[in-house]
Amino acid sequence: MNKVGRINMLVDITPAQLHYLRFLEAHKIKEEPMVYVSQNKAFQRFGRANVERWREQGKVRAFQRPQMVEYMMNELLKAAENQQDYF
Repeated sequence: MNKVGRINMLVDITPAQLHYLRFLEAHKIKEEPMVYVSQNKAFQRFGRANVERWREQGKVRAFQRPQMVEYMMNELLKAAENQQDYF
């Protein structure tokens, strides 16, 4: 059995989708990482209380944009990596 047949057994994709995936892999095209995330998305992903606590502690910075507040994704991820101790 060839490689294409094995892939089709694992996932159900069309030949056009397979061709597109091969194109992306051949050209090393990856999804661009998010640099900034909106406050609403940050609250959804990390929890409102966590984001507000990290902001008060200075672990993350909020950037005021016209009509929105944004956070840097790498700062949020770094703050989320630290285990919180509750006493």
